[in-house]
Amino acid sequence: MQRKTYKKNFEKNGYVIIRNFISKSSQDKLSKDLIFSFQKNLKLKSINEKNIHGILHNLERNSDYDDMYNSVKKFHDSYSFKNTVEKIVVFSNNIFKKKFKVINLGMAQGMNNSNRTSYKWHQEKSYYKNKKTLHFQFPILNKCNKKNGTMSVLKKSHLLGRVKKTKFFKKHNKSVSSKTPKNINKILKQFSEQFINLKKSDLILFHENLLHRSNKNFTNKVRFAGIVRVQERPNRVK
Repeated sequence: MQRKTYKKNFEKNGYVIIRNFISKSSQDKLSKDLIFSFQKNLKLKSINEKNIHGILHNLERNSDYDDMYNSVKKFHDSYSFKNTVEKIVVFSNNIFKKKFKVINLGMAQGMNNSNRTSYKWHQEKSYYKNKKTLHFQFPILNKCNKKNGTMSVLKKSHLLGRVKKTKFFKKHNKSVSSKTPKNINKILKQFSEQFINLKKSDLILFHENLLHRSNKNFTNKVRFAGIVRVQERPNRVK
């Protein structure tokens, strides 16, 4: 798919999936560095791709949220993650013929029987009101699908523009916060919900005004999705 087609689909639907954006070698490095970051921060050399899910579920049950958060921060400093972020910035520059810079990094950790890190319907614009932004997610370790709670979007809902009347939801002080439109039930009747199924090689780009949410993970494996948010650089005044 060429640059113009990506841009056209993004503008039409509010999102576009870029297939095979992440190479197999980069996928392997991301997975390895993710495991290493948890090993290092938790001081558990025995963590591997098979048992990390059970270990993280135990941390969640014991409310050891800071240990999980600090491990993710360490992963953001890894070479593989930084390299992926750099590729995303270059991709953004090429697609829109503008210059972008990173403003925020994150990690969605979808866990069975937990909605602490799950977002209700919201727009990214609610959190970045005075910035023009682009938003990305990509799987790490395992694919993202409906069964493990991948994000879903309301296709073309970005055409509503920013929804200003929202209600605030936060489970507790260690949870994510959702700014959900007050008229969300009306909006749900206008747009179709699409579940974003991503292979480990895929990347989704979505609009700051696109309504989207996290979903329930019905599996025993944690769903890891890297999050990158970039901001358009202002034009320099000559």
